[in-house]
Amino acid sequence: MPVFASVNRTFLLTTGQAESAILDKGVGDVLERDMVKVVVDKANEAIHKGAPSQLSLVLDPLGARTDLEVTLTPVADETGTYTHLLGVGVDVSDRLQSEREILRLERLHALEEMARGVAHNFNNILVGVLGYAQLIEMQSKDETR
Repeated sequence: MPVFASVNRTFLLTTGQAESAILDKGVGDVLERDMVKVVVDKANEAIHKGAPSQLSLVLDPLGARTDLEVTLTPVADETGTYTHLLGVGVDVSDRLQSEREILRLERLHALEEMARGVAHNFNNILVGVLGYAQLIEMQSKDETR
């Protein structure tokens, strides 16, 4: 299982853990159980391909959701043997929130267009009813109108 050899300050702030609690620990000791399999599978994929592998993670250690896009890149020694993985995570929380807001606004706009169409159709029906009502009123001999 992959072991953390080094982490940056942002990772420490994101996870809410001390560096001593992470270094030389396995992925299973640091990340939540459901993430471990994904990370290990992607690490193995990167090593097998000899090329970077990407994954998405959601961290929520301090009650503040953080969406990360992580790239795992295998690092080879001089013999060509992969000895390390370099993991670089980018916080995409703001971008995803913006995308969700855009999607919400697009749905709201579609709902507005539908409501406008229904109102137009309803108005067309009422015009026909109003026309007949006016004809009846004109032909009526009732003096109380």
